[in-house]
Amino acid sequence: MKYRKSIAIARFKSRLIHLPVRGVINETLRLFPPVPLNVRESRSTSFSLPRSDGTYKVPSEVPLYMPAKTTIMYFPLLTQRNQRLWGEDAEEFDPERWIDPQRLTKFTANPTMYTPFSAGPRIVSTSTSSAHSF
Repeated sequence: MKYRKSIAIARFKSRLIHLPVRGVINETLRLFPPVPLNVRESRSTSFSLPRSDGTYKVPSEVPLYMPAKTTIMYFPLLTQRNQRLWGEDAEEFDPERWIDPQRLTKFTANPTMYTPFSAGPRIVSTSTSSAHSF
């Protein structure tokens, strides 16, 4: 048993050496976001939300009404593990998803599917600040 475990660790370490650091960081933050859930409040006036992006089927084409000062909870922990957004392997640690051009195209088309530090004007950019700290 101990022998098998040491072989598995050695294989993992040899694979880890060849992975891009940015991919490892992004994938870790995707699966274990430091802000797993967040709460916001809607604007002080009522409004209608824009149409769905097509990820999920909407039962009606009627715009979704948002009352003023509505409390909204969202969960990056769930969004970043959603199979419809990330594919069948959404629960798996796969740093190579961050260098695959086809997967990156999907991410850049919908940047809110990856929000480990939340989103908005005061967001900490993982593409700049984290990279310079290593």
